[in-house]
Amino acid sequence: MSPTLSLPKTHLPFLVAEVERLQTIVGKQREQLETQQQIIDTLEQRLTKQGERIEQLEAELRKLKKLKGKPKIRTSRLNDPKTETAEEEEKK
Repeated sequence: MSPTLSLPKTHLPFLVAEVERLQTIVGKQREQLETQQQIIDTLEQRLTKQGERIEQLEAELRKLKKLKGKPKIRTSRLNDPKTETAEEEEKK
């Protein structure tokens, strides 16, 4: 059983006014959210374009400096157990 709200009829205009006030607030908040979403979309597009441009400029810089890509650095093998071929190479 749900409780029912029983208010005197004198409170009815106040409640109607309060509901209208709250609806206005919600409407303004929706407008703000839409505006903010548009700003977010614009910034995401700008960020994507800037990222692409940075990649282009880095590639151009590497080309002008005649650099190759990142060097591949291998892990150290000092702690690895030696294999037979490695021992044979040391004897030679």
